[in-house]
Amino acid sequence: RLVLLAAKSKAVRSTAAASELFSQAAGALGSLMRGTSAQVVLEAARVLMPLPKGEALAQAAVRDLAGRLSEVEHASLLPLTELVLPLGAESAELRSVLSRWVEVLGS
Repeated sequence: RLVLLAAKSKAVRSTAAASELFSQAAGALGSLMRGTSAQVVLEAARVLMPLPKGEALAQAAVRDLAGRLSEVEHASLLPLTELVLPLGAESAELRSVLSRWVEVLGS
């Protein structure tokens, strides 16, 4: 939540300290996200992606979400898809999200 707060703060997010925080958090984020709701993780990824040094954190969040797609609300699939696209067509995460789209649209 500290990372999300720093990312949302215009005064903090462009500082060197924020960049360092994002870099360090990327390494530890995987285990921390497990106890966080999918919506909060998605929101964090959306805020972090455009920030300097935030891309690694956002990608870690996207990878986490791709592993628990059943928790992602249908309305959140489009923003998640937009975040997964930079990982490339060969990424397992993109294939997982596209498969989820097929499931949702087919039901």
